[in-house]
Amino acid sequence: MMVSLDEQEVIQSAVREFSESELKPLASKIDSDAMIPAELFQKLASIGIFGITCTQQYGGAGTSFETMMRVVSELGRVSASVALTCLNHNLACSILNDFGSEQQKSLLHELASCRKIAAVTVPQNLSSNPAKISYTLHNDEYILNGTKQYVVNGSFADVCITICGSNADVEFLIVEKGTEGFVQNTQIGLLGVRASGITHIQFHNVKTLQDRTIGTKEDAPKILQLLQEGIWLGLSSIALGIAKASLDAAVKYANQRVQFGKPIAKFEAIQEMISNIANDIQSTSALLDRIFRMKDHGKTKLNDCVTAKIIATSAAAKSAIFALKIHGGYGFIRDYPVERFVRDAKAIEILGGRNSDLRKITARKVLG
Repeated sequence: MMVSLDEQEVIQSAVREFSESELKPLASKIDSDAMIPAELFQKLASIGIFGITCTQQYGGAGTSFETMMRVVSELGRVSASVALTCLNHNLACSILNDFGSEQQKSLLHELASCRKIAAVTVPQNLSSNPAKISYTLHNDEYILNGTKQYVVNGSFADVCITICGSNADVEFLIVEKGTEGFVQNTQIGLLGVRASGITHIQFHNVKTLQDRTIGTKEDAPKILQLLQEGIWLGLSSIALGIAKASLDAAVKYANQRVQFGKPIAKFEAIQEMISNIANDIQSTSALLDRIFRMKDHGKTKLNDCVTAKIIATSAAAKSAIFALKIHGGYGFIRDYPVERFVRDAKAIEILGGRNSDLRKITARKVLG
């Protein structure tokens, strides 16, 4: 669904206001506790962030992909963990909305209202540990075995869209919390995005009915494309949010910190670093705006999304490091958010496929 620029701005402004008033005071605690409070999930649902691209018929907001990306970026500006959780949940909702049966879509009412949280496992080519889930069909049941590593929302998700098989033989199956043999491990202790519920999920002879399969064999490439592009562009959006937060923190500190009788913002070395951050944000924003519009018109290509992920996450990491340098020794103190920006930026850079690996996709495209 296409959304007018005015509607998009209203939604983005509402999320920005929410992030500043409700999320920002909790961001440091969310990171240190490695947990998103349950009441925050409900507040996020109350402003329509869950199921944001799902049609209103199923309780969603029915917005465009670009709007979802702008929302994720606003959340990422304050808490990358919360942004990543919302991204993964919404991608799962989008898959159900676009390819699920009417029976499967009934789940969307609970997902959009946050009565349930969703997770979707990533394709093998987006994981640094591409273990696959094997499946066999017995009568009308699939039997799943294997382990999915580093699943976002995996430790607390109520619904998991699981990618089974590999290459041309791919199925997307709905597995719900509490299913026998479906083991959600506790959250992994991470350096960054610490509250995003990333963990390993194990499947020990998990049985799920054949009618829990999403889409057809012919739909599989389309679902994979939705997921791949959604992950890369979503991570790019979060990265842009981190870069903007880094700039805000750097400017504020540079104007307040006085050395040799004047604010350090007057020093050329500081100005150069702030200029680098601002320029990276400007160029990244322009790139993402163009790709988001292409995505909503069905004109994106795989390499566009790869390029966005590489450029945006690299810019975020560089911006966070510059902000840390500007803060000097204070940047290493948890009273200041820049150390969290550095950790989150490096995590986002690795998730969805390491940039060094993704550059090979670009190289193959250029070299033909």
